[in-house]
Amino acid sequence: MPGGLPPDQTLVEPPPGQDTSTAVVSGASSSVRRPGLVLALLAMATFLASLDLLIVNVAFDPIGRGIGTRDLSGLSWILNGYAIVFAALLVPAGRLADRYGRKGAFIFGLGLFAAASLAAAGLGAALSGNLWLLVVFRVIQAAGASVLTPASLGLVLATAPPAKVHKYVQI
Repeated sequence: MPGGLPPDQTLVEPPPGQDTSTAVVSGASSSVRRPGLVLALLAMATFLASLDLLIVNVAFDPIGRGIGTRDLSGLSWILNGYAIVFAALLVPAGRLADRYGRKGAFIFGLGLFAAASLAAAGLGAALSGNLWLLVVFRVIQAAGASVLTPASLGLVLATAPPAKVHKYVQI
């Protein structure tokens, strides 16, 4: 890791005729052929992670019936467990993504989020009927979401065409 740069950045010399100082260029921005497609993927993943935070509000009654409980104090942990872990891990996950590579962090977070989503839907809710198993899977979902969210913003900044960075970040 030359000069303390993250693994997805390298030192390069500018082209002849430009400033002779060494510049830092993201490896992703020089090889991205379809930045709009990358933006769509990153935005969709971040949208799903954010949507998953509150979507269970509309499903409390069916979830409660499915796992055999009407106890709102217990059911609220399906929402609260996700919210607490997501918020608590956002900053440290972003720091780790910057330090060890945004692309790898995004893929890891997306994989963890998807696996926990499948497990929560299948094992946690439908098959086991166990409230606390569902809460555990929701907490794992939140951990994945907290990794993919800051990594996706870093990837947007690295892959956006210079003239469109502001618009890409807004999206």
